[in-house]
Amino acid sequence: MIKRGYSSVGVRMKVEGLADLKKRVEALTADVRKKVLGAACAAGALVVVKEAKKTTVFKDQSGDLRAAIKQRRSYRESKQDYEVRQVGVFKNKTGRYANNKRNVRLGRAGQAYAEDPPEFYWKFLEFGTVRDPAGKPFLRKAFHASKQRAADAMAARLKQKLDEITRKNNATTNPRKR
Repeated sequence: MIKRGYSSVGVRMKVEGLADLKKRVEALTADVRKKVLGAACAAGALVVVKEAKKTTVFKDQSGDLRAAIKQRRSYRESKQDYEVRQVGVFKNKTGRYANNKRNVRLGRAGQAYAEDPPEFYWKFLEFGTVRDPAGKPFLRKAFHASKQRAADAMAARLKQKLDEITRKNNATTNPRKR
């Protein structure tokens, strides 16, 4: 699923053929499962971030736009057994409203507000403008170029985390469990 608009590009990915890993994940407790899935999903998102930073679609003389491409967890969409990571350039909470008459009247005095980052033009490159509807998409191209590597990185990280947990809980290899 690709969402259009001024937000990051969202794509749902389902990796098949991991029946053994799926059984091992389902056997974990809820809090451990959340950590394992988060680590695996972050590994896949990091592959896409690195690919997006290598793009040659635009000229970034200062390097600020490439440095601003990040991945983050979507707390609203992530659930106990479902992890969502976003890749893009995100708004940062940068300030608080002043305590003056207007802000008090509007009920926002002292509250934090979010601003577009200085690299706000990323959305024009990705989605285009009225005069240039095609744009120069770099996040979508990065995803499509690296989706198999991202899936492989997710599977490898998932297996690694599950092996760590198994070693930690195994009584023969962990002296604390004897």
